[in-house]
Amino acid sequence: MHLTRGGFLLAALLVIVSCAVTRKPVGIPTTENGEKSIKIKAGSFRFEPSNIEAQQGDFLIINVENISSRDHNFSIKDPQGEIMTSADVPVKKTIEVKIRLKDPGIYEFFCDKPLHPMLGMKGTLEVRSSP
Repeated sequence: MHLTRGGFLLAALLVIVSCAVTRKPVGIPTTENGEKSIKIKAGSFRFEPSNIEAQQGDFLIINVENISSRDHNFSIKDPQGEIMTSADVPVKKTIEVKIRLKDPGIYEFFCDKPLHPMLGMKGTLEVRSSP
């Protein structure tokens, strides 16, 4: 397949616009056991939901389901930029990640596979201070 210069520019513009779309943050429900749990779907160059909010001190269980036909990864950094956890998510499998949200701030999550974050496979977990 040969892509013309105009076609390439249009494709690049669509990627940039799709990455710039801001979605309303999704709250994390509390389970019957009093735990906070959320399911994130890892698709073709996206996480859904990709904009999540929680409270400082929450112990969070994240179930990451790979719904695509490619291997992916789920990595998350604390507000200081340190990787808290990184786990591979095989094709059509679900993994469980458990983290304690000690500090308020923005926790970035992403797929560490080459080019995946740049193509939109990333998100944020905004942790608000405890009341």
